[in-house]
Amino acid sequence: MGRSNPDAPTSEKPRRRFFRRSRKAKENIEHIGVTNNIQTFYEGPNFNEDDPSWVEYAPPSLPQAKKVKHEGAALQIYKRKDDGPRREGFYIHKIRIQSPFIKEELRETLEKFEIQYGDNMFAESLYPHHGLFFALDKVAELSKTAESELARSHCELLCNTIEEAFEDTLDQLESLEKEQKITFKLVWTLFPPGSIFGSHNDSAPPMAYRVKKVRQDENRMALDCQAIVFDGCRYGTLTWSYKVNAFDGAVDYVSIPGLPYIDLNRNAELRTRLLERGKKAAQLQTIEYLTYKPTDGTEDESKNPWLRGQDHERFVVDPYLYRIRCTQWKVEPLPGYDKSSAEEHQNDKTVFWWGYRFRRADKMSFESQHRPSDEDIELNHRALKKNEENFIIMYFGVTGFSVTTRSWQIFNVEKLYPMERDETVFEQVVLDEAKKDAVKTLVESHKEAMVKYDDLIPGKGQCLLIILSGPPGTGKTLMAEAVAEHLSCPLLRADSHYFQENMMETIEGYKANLSGFLNDATEWGGIVLFDEPDFLFQSQESMDRKHLLAFLRHAEYFKGIMFLTTNVVDSIDPAVISRAQIHIRFPSLNEPSRLQVWSKFIRRLPEDIGTISPDDMKVLAKWRINGREIKNILNMSVSWCRRKEVKISTEIIENLLETICSSATKEPEVVEEENELELTNRMKGAKTNGINGHKKIVSAMDELSLLDV
Repeated sequence: MGRSNPDAPTSEKPRRRFFRRSRKAKENIEHIGVTNNIQTFYEGPNFNEDDPSWVEYAPPSLPQAKKVKHEGAALQIYKRKDDGPRREGFYIHKIRIQSPFIKEELRETLEKFEIQYGDNMFAESLYPHHGLFFALDKVAELSKTAESELARSHCELLCNTIEEAFEDTLDQLESLEKEQKITFKLVWTLFPPGSIFGSHNDSAPPMAYRVKKVRQDENRMALDCQAIVFDGCRYGTLTWSYKVNAFDGAVDYVSIPGLPYIDLNRNAELRTRLLERGKKAAQLQTIEYLTYKPTDGTEDESKNPWLRGQDHERFVVDPYLYRIRCTQWKVEPLPGYDKSSAEEHQNDKTVFWWGYRFRRADKMSFESQHRPSDEDIELNHRALKKNEENFIIMYFGVTGFSVTTRSWQIFNVEKLYPMERDETVFEQVVLDEAKKDAVKTLVESHKEAMVKYDDLIPGKGQCLLIILSGPPGTGKTLMAEAVAEHLSCPLLRADSHYFQENMMETIEGYKANLSGFLNDATEWGGIVLFDEPDFLFQSQESMDRKHLLAFLRHAEYFKGIMFLTTNVVDSIDPAVISRAQIHIRFPSLNEPSRLQVWSKFIRRLPEDIGTISPDDMKVLAKWRINGREIKNILNMSVSWCRRKEVKISTEIIENLLETICSSATKEPEVVEEENELELTNRMKGAKTNGINGHKKIVSAMDELSLLDV
C-alpha cells in the first residue's frame, strides 16, 4: 500500500490523478499482477456508472494518506461512498484480481461462483461479493498448499481481503451455525452455487437440489436450483425457482419460510435415502407394471381401507408415452449426450407445473424420437454415473398410467413395488367352476403362445374376444379383473361414461382415440375391458352402424384379450357374436349365490371390526341385492363401525341396507309343513263360516305377513 512522503512541503496541494481502466493496456504486460501488495481505488468526483472514474487516494476530508498507484498490484480494490453507516464511509464496490497465480489456480472455482473473467489480465468481483465469500475456503487452502511462495502470499492477500469484507458476516455465522439457525440477512450463505441441499414440505416427499444461482436484496431472496428429471428418452436438469421473503429474527434451517433447508452433510440418513431412491428411479426408464402403496405399511392399519386394492393402485410405468400423451417440461440434457440430442427446439413454450414455470417440450419433435432401447438405457446410466450426486438430486416422481384411476400421473418412486398377484380373485367370482376353468385355460394359452389363427390376412384374428352378459352386479367385471390379476396384466377399462360421442376421436382419461388406446394395451401387454358399450348391443335399426363396424375392425387387429360386458342378453348384434370366441351368461344371484358373496366379503373384514356368524350370513343372504350392492353396504358398515367404535352386527348391516338400498326386498321365510297344513285347514273352515270366516281369513293372513317380515 503506497504512503505519502512526510518530508514533502505541507503548503503544496496534492495533485489529483484519475485512473480510468478504459484506457488501452500497455504492450508490455509482464509486470502486471506480480507485485506482492494491494492497490486500493476510491470513487472519484462526479462519479458516473456508465463511465466510472476512480482515484488512488481518499478524499482530503478523510484522515487517510495519499495513495500511490501500483499497476503491478496482485489485487485492486475499488471503494465507493456509502450512504449507510459503513466503516470510513466507503464500501468495497469492486475487487479486481490481477495476480496470475490466483487467476490460474482458482479459475474453475471463481467462474463457478460467477466471478467474471474480463480478459486474460484480471478477474472481477462486484458487490456484494457473494462469489468470493463462497470461494474463501478454497482460497485459504491454497494460501497454505500452493507450490510457490509468491502464489501462497497472493492467496493470503485475497483471503485477508475477503475476511475483512465479511468480518461481521463470519462472526454472526459462527454463533448461528452452532444452533443450526439463520437470519434472513444471512440466508444466502446456505446456498453456494453448485452445492446440493435437501428440502421437505408436507405436500411432497423430500427432495435434493443443486444450487444454480442465488440473489438477495433487503426484501427477498431468489434461488434457482436444479434436479435431475427423465423426459422419456434421456436425463437432464430441470430448474426450480424459489423465493424466500424477509423474516424476523433467527429461525431453524428447517423452518425457513417457503424453503426448509436440510444440510445433507449433517443428515447422512436422508442423503442415503435420496441416493437409493435415485438409483431405483434410474431402473424405471421403460415399461413396468407395478403396485403403488401410498400407506407403505407405516400408518395405522385400522384406518386403512379394508378391501385389497382400495389403498393400492396399479401403475404402468411408461415415461415415453407419458411425454406424448401429456404436456411435459423441457429438460437440459446431462453431459454425455451428443449435440443433436441436446439441441434446443424453437417451438418450446412455457408450461406451469405444480406452481412452477418451465419450458414445455415441443411434442411433435419428441414424437419423432423412439422409445429408449437397451443401448439408450445404458447410455443414460453412464451419463448419471459420472457424478454420484446426480442420483441424490434425482426427481422423486416416475411418470406413467394409473390403471386404477385411469389417468396419467406422477408417482413417488419410493412407494412403487413389484406386482403381487392375488390368487384368490378367481375364487370370488360366483360362477360355475367349469366355466371359470375354461376361461382361465384359454387366456393362459393366448398369453403364452399368442395363438396364430389361420386367417387369410396377416395380423388379423389374434384378438381373444370374450363377451360377458347378465344382470348388474353378478360378477361380469369381476371376471375381467380376475383374469387380469391371474395373468399379472394391466386391465385397461373404458366404461360407457368414458365414451365421447365418437370414441374414434378420444377415449376420456387415456387422452387417445380407439386406435391409440388399443396400441397402448398391446405395448403394455394389457387386457382391455369395454364395460357396457351400448352401441355394440342395442338394436341397429335405429342407429348408424359405422361406429360398430369401425370398432369391430379395430378389435380384429388387436393382439390381446378383450372383454365386452353387457346387461343385454338376447339382443346382441350378430356381428359381435360371430367375432367372439367365448360368450358367458351370468345368471341373477339367487339366495345360495348371495350367501357365497356375503361369505367371501365377510371373511375379509378387518379384525378391529369383528365378524358375522354363519347363521347371520344366511339372514343377510335373503335380501334380494346384487354383488356390487353387497360390497357397497359392507364398505359403509365398516366406515360406520369405525366411526362409532363398535363391532359390526347384522342389525347395523340391515339398517344401512334399508337406507342405501331402499327398494331391496327380502326372501320370504320358508313355512314349515305343520304351519302350512294348519293354515290350509283354517282357510277351508273359513269358507263354511260365512262372515265370521272372513275375519278368520284376515287373521290368518296377518300371521303369514309377520312370518314374511
